[in-house]
Amino acid sequence: MGIQSGADGDTWAIDVDGQPFRFDEDFDWLRMGEMRIKKIGVGNKERVYAVAGSKGYVWRWREDSKQWSHILTPRPFVDISAGNDGTVWCVDRQNRTWWLHD
Repeated sequence: MGIQSGADGDTWAIDVDGQPFRFDEDFDWLRMGEMRIKKIGVGNKERVYAVAGSKGYVWRWREDSKQWSHILTPRPFVDISAGNDGTVWCVDRQNRTWWLHD
């Protein structure tokens, strides 16, 4: 479980089953995609990233296609954070910090 908000107020949460949800003022919480995720990083509405899958790779929410797409991930990660400017930081299983380019 977790919750993250971007610089523009875009808010996402992960439920106990790993399902991601986005808050919508008109409709309450909306489930976003079918993929179960472990961690989420929200920079803004256009920059939402997740650590997901059995390998812990990074995925980006594509608002135009309403689905998660894999981005180049050099290794498995356990945590993620996203900035409003598109900066993505991750932590791997050895507690090393990585800066990803998307």
